Parts: sequence; structure tokens; C-alpha cells
Amino acid sequence: MYLMLRGILPFDSHEVDTILKNTIKADVPLDDDHWSRISPEGKDLLMKFLEKDSNKRIDINDALKHPWIRKRDELLPKYRGVNRIKSSENNSRVE
Repeated sequence: MYLMLRGILPFDSHEVDTILKNTIKADVPLDDDHWSRISPEGKDLLMKFLEKDSNKRIDINDALKHPWIRKRDELLPKYRGVNRIKSSENNSRVE
């Protein structure tokens, strides 16, 4: 879901061990300007999926009831297109 919302992975490294270590121990960054364009509901569901404690992590049944999923038709028009950026390399649009 992070990749879907952000377009990049939360932890980047050429070393698999580093990625695994960060996935297990590090906090997921949501502090760059991109995240200001993601709905609060989207960020909330993402953080519930990324909960490190599996006993507290959201399950699929609760995820399907989450406002980001349930209110999709209401929220989508408000946020559609806000993540479009122009690529300086080829002037194509990225969503």
C-alpha cells in the first residue's frame, strides 16, 4: 500500500539485510511533501497495515470496513489527480 500511495518503497538499499532490518525496526517515513496530498483516511489505513505488533495490526475484515475503503466514492473525487507530477526528464505525467 505504501508503494501504491507513494510510488516508491519506504526503505531503499542495495542490501536485502538492510531493507529487512528497516522493515522490522524502523518507522515508516510519512514526512515529505507528498504525504500532505494523501487523505488522512489513506494514511490511517496504511499505518494500521504497517503496525509492527501483529496482534494490533488490522486484519482484512476490518480493513474492508475502513473509511478509506468504504468511502472511496466520496473521497476519490476530492483527491483524484493531486499526486500528478511532471517528470523533468521526459515531461510525462506520473500518477
